Amino acid sequence: MKKSTLTFVLITCTLWTVAQLPKLAVVSFDVNSPSLNRQELVEVLRMELSKDAKYFTIDKYEVAEKLQNNGIEATTCFSLSCVKSAGKILGADYVLIGSANKIGDRIYVSLRLTDMKTNEQIEIANEFSFIPQQASLMVKMTVGKMLGRPADVELEKSLSDKQGFESAMNNPDEYQLNLSGPRMGYTFLTGEGADVIRKPKSEGGYDRFPTFFQMGCQFEKQYLNEGNVQALFEFIPMITGLDQGLLVPSLTVFNGT
Repeated sequence: MKKSTLTFVLITCTLWTVAQLPKLAVVSFDVNSPSLNRQELVEVLRMELSKDAKYFTIDKYEVAEKLQNNGIEATTCFSLSCVKSAGKILGADYVLIGSANKIGDRIYVSLRLTDMKTNEQIEIANEFSFIPQQASLMVKMTVGKMLGRPADVELEKSLSDKQGFESAMNNPDEYQLNLSGPRMGYTFLTGEGADVIRKPKSEGGYDRFPTFFQMGCQFEKQYLNEGNVQALFEFIPMITGLDQGLLVPSLTVFNGT
């Protein structure tokens, strides 16, 4: 078979397969908070639907043009009668509307799918903590639920469980801290240690003041960043005693959160 013929056959088969898929139109999506970007969430919704071979998603520009030409305002089309009218105009088998609404400190993402032939409506809703930065991910998870995709239980828990551990996912405003930099100060010795430092060398002492100036630098290496919980290693090389003509090097290593 010639290459051109094979290409024609593949294109034909692809078009035929697409033509057999039920047509789905995304008509309207509502948000009630300025911190939620409606246009962005609708785009995420369409892209997630297009990843699945279950429906053929009607182009957004075609939806907008046909609805506008027939006097239907997409941003307010949520009633069953309006959804049915829009579906007929678009020649859709299914019509999808949705919303992402802030209620208290929670965000509710819901999708409602209407079957144009049977008038049956399927509604899927998810409740999350109000984290506007993760709204797109919440929409993706709700679409996945509607399409029957396997759920990421741990991810869903981190975005919805009020008692869940804080993480970079559910607490995105907590940024990585780095306190590296120069350090300086004084070390004070007391008790027997101070007495030994004060004693003359002839008596086994050091003939120095029991107060030493220190200078050095702190270096940090973070190995865990989970929101408010940040674990790191600290390395602090120091030089002590320059004020008394001494050069005493030291290295301090810490590990903590």
